[in-house]
Amino acid sequence: MSCTNRHVIRVASFLATALLLPAPALAEPPPQGNDAAAPASKADEAPNAAPFRVLIDLRDDLDVVERQNLARELHISTWRINNADHPDELIYRAPGTEQDVKRLRAALEGDDRVEAVELEIQYEAYGVPNDPLYSRQWHLEAVGVPASLPITRGEGVIVAVLDTGVTARDRKGFKRVEDLSSRSFVSGYDFVHDDTTPDDDHGHGTHVAATIAEVTGNGVGAAGMADRVRIMPVKVLDESGMGGTADIADGIRFAVDEGAQVINLSLGSTRKSAILEDACRYAIRHGVTVVAAAGNQGRYQPGYPAGYPDVIAVAASRFDGRLAPYSNRGGKIDLTAPGGDMSVDQNGDGFPDGVWQNTIEPGNPAGSTYLPFQGTSMAAPHVAGAAALLYSLGVNTPGAVLDLLSRTAEPVAKQNRGEGGAGIIRPDRALRKVVVRNGLWTAGLSLLLALWFRRFGTRKLKGDPPPMGTPFWLGILLGGTGLFFLPWLGLSMGRLTPFLGYGFPHWYTPLFGADSNLAALFFSALPPLALVLLSYPFRTLNRFAGGFGIGIAACLVTTAFGPMALPGVPFWLFERAWLLGNAFVTLFAAYLAMRPERTA
Repeated sequence: MSCTNRHVIRVASFLATALLLPAPALAEPPPQGNDAAAPASKADEAPNAAPFRVLIDLRDDLDVVERQNLARELHISTWRINNADHPDELIYRAPGTEQDVKRLRAALEGDDRVEAVELEIQYEAYGVPNDPLYSRQWHLEAVGVPASLPITRGEGVIVAVLDTGVTARDRKGFKRVEDLSSRSFVSGYDFVHDDTTPDDDHGHGTHVAATIAEVTGNGVGAAGMADRVRIMPVKVLDESGMGGTADIADGIRFAVDEGAQVINLSLGSTRKSAILEDACRYAIRHGVTVVAAAGNQGRYQPGYPAGYPDVIAVAASRFDGRLAPYSNRGGKIDLTAPGGDMSVDQNGDGFPDGVWQNTIEPGNPAGSTYLPFQGTSMAAPHVAGAAALLYSLGVNTPGAVLDLLSRTAEPVAKQNRGEGGAGIIRPDRALRKVVVRNGLWTAGLSLLLALWFRRFGTRKLKGDPPPMGTPFWLGILLGGTGLFFLPWLGLSMGRLTPFLGYGFPHWYTPLFGADSNLAALFFSALPPLALVLLSYPFRTLNRFAGGFGIGIAACLVTTAFGPMALPGVPFWLFERAWLLGNAFVTLFAAYLAMRPERTA
C-alpha cells in the first residue's frame, strides 16, 4: 500500500464515528465490502474528543464477512478499524460508555471471535515543565555518564520515543531545538494526526528524547545519555499530553516493525488494558526492550504499561539518592533513575533540582530552550539510554539488559530500600562489566589458543614452531579484543571507539546498526577465510591473518557463552552452534595462514 493511500485510509478511519445502539430495531447493517462508514461531524473528528471509546479486539484471522456478521449480532451500526497500518490486528474503535462495555462483554462471553472488549484508557505524560532555566545536569553525573562516554555512545541503536512527538534541528540547521540534530533521527509517525511528521507541540517528548540523545561534547547546550543512538519519534500523545490506548498500542507495533531496539514510554495510567499489554508482549517477543515510567502518584505499585510483565518499570530519584516523593514505588518496580525534585535545591547550584534538557519553548513550538522537568517520565529515558548503550555492545535481549542494569545498580537511600527495585542505574558499571568480560575473556582465550597453536605447530613440524611476531599479535588484537583497556588508562579513541575498542565481529553495529542481520556474517569464519586468501602472496600479512583468525575464534567462543543474541540467527541454541562451529573453521583458517611455506 502506498504511503498516500495509507494516509487517506487512516484519516478516513479517524474521521468516522461509530455508534453502539442498545436496541436491534435501531441497528443498521454494516457497509458491504469493507468496514468503512461515512465521516461524522467535526466535533467527533478529534482523536480524544469522546471521553470514552470502546475498543473491540477481534481475532486476527476473521475475514470481512465474519466481522460484518458479528457487528449485526452485537447491534453495532458502524465501526472503524483503528489502524490501517496494522489491519491484521483488527482493533475496532467506537464511542461508548462503561455500560456498553458491560453489555458487549456479557454478549461475547465465551465467543472466540473476540480477544478483548474494553474502554479506551487515556494516558498522560508523567512530567511537569517549569521555568526556562539552565543548570548542571546532576542527573547524568548520578548515573556515571562521563565514565561511559569513552566506552560507547550508543552507535547503531534505534530508540523509539512514544510521546508527544520530538522536534529537532533540520539538516540545514534552521529548525527549532538547537541541541538535537535530525541526523540522529529515523522516520517516525504521528498517530494523533495520522501523518508522517511527528513534531512536538507540547515539549514533553522532546525533553525525553534529549535525555536519551542530546548531542554531547559539541559546546552547545547540555548532554545526553547516548548521543549517537538514532531516535525514532512516534507521536501518541496530543498537545495536552494525553493519548488513548489504541494509538499507543499501534505506536509500539510500528516501532518494533520499523526496527527499534528500545522503546521508551514516559506515559501511563492507573488502569490496565489487555490491548496495550498485548502490544508490549509483541515488542518483547521481538527482542525489543520496553522501558516505562512507573507513575507520579506516590503509590506502592507502578501504573501501566510499567506494571505489565517484562516491561522495565522505572521509579524516580532525586539528588540525594532517595526516591522522589511523587514517585510510585514498591516490589513491582524494576529500576530507579534520576527524575528530579523541583521543590528543593540539594546540590546548591541555585536552581531547582529538576532534570535539565533541551526542548521547545512553552507555547512556541518553533523556539528552543532548556527547562527543568520532574517526574518518572524523566527517569525512564535514563534507563532507555542505558539500555541503548548495552545494545551497542551486543547485549541485545530484554532479559540480559535488565539483569545487567540490576546487578550494577546503586542501592537507593536506606529508608527507601526495596521500594526502588534493584536501585539507581549505573550504566558505566554495566558497560565496564560487559567490556571487561568480553575483553579479558577474549584476550585470555586468545593467548591460550596462541600457545596451543604454537605447541601444535611445533609437534606437527618436529621442533620448528610457526613464526609469530608483531603482525601475529596485532592480528589477535584487531580480530579478538580491540584496545578495550584504553579507557581504564585514561585514553580515549573518540569516534574510533566502536572500531578500535572491540574485536572485528562487533564492527557490524556502527557500520550497519545493532539489528542488522549482517551480524551473523561478521560473527563467522568468512572474514578470516577471506583474509587468508588475500594474504597468500605476503609473508607478513599471512602472520597477521593467522593472529586475526585466532582472535576471531576466541571472540566467537566467548560470545557463544554470553548474553548476546545474533540478529539473523534464529533461537539461542542455533546461535551457540553457529558461533562454536564457525570458531572451529576459523582456527583451521588460521592454521592455513601460518603454515611455514607461507610465513617463513
